[in-house]
Amino acid sequence: MPTLRRWTQEFAEALSPDARGGDGRPREFNGHDQRILRRVREILADPDVTYAQVRRHLSEEGLLASAPAEPPAKASTPTSDEREAAERFVQAILDRIAQPWLERIDRLEKEISALRQEITNLQANQTTEESTSTGRRRWPFG
Repeated sequence: MPTLRRWTQEFAEALSPDARGGDGRPREFNGHDQRILRRVREILADPDVTYAQVRRHLSEEGLLASAPAEPPAKASTPTSDEREAAERFVQAILDRIAQPWLERIDRLEKEISALRQEITNLQANQTTEESTSTGRRRWPFG
């Protein structure tokens, strides 16, 4: 994937050695690497942002410091910033997945409303025809 390759080159100082790949070995991303790359994607969602600006954002957030050589032995509890970033990430995915379905529901609700109005109009016309007709029944086929 060219984008991932580019990001691992652009932000290599923040990623673990395994995430950089090379020498024919595959890239392996630990949790820290994944957090960095997700944050990069969030920042780059704005088309006017440059890689230099992304580096500055990551530095301000303390994510651009050197990656830990080894992952911690014990999983630490996420900070509130990490939790908020994860929630934004999940919410963005859910919004993107739900959008077509919400649009479909809106279209169906409009169709239902139009059909209900048509039924009401037909019932009103039928009542009007029955009240104006003479005592004779009309043949329904013609």
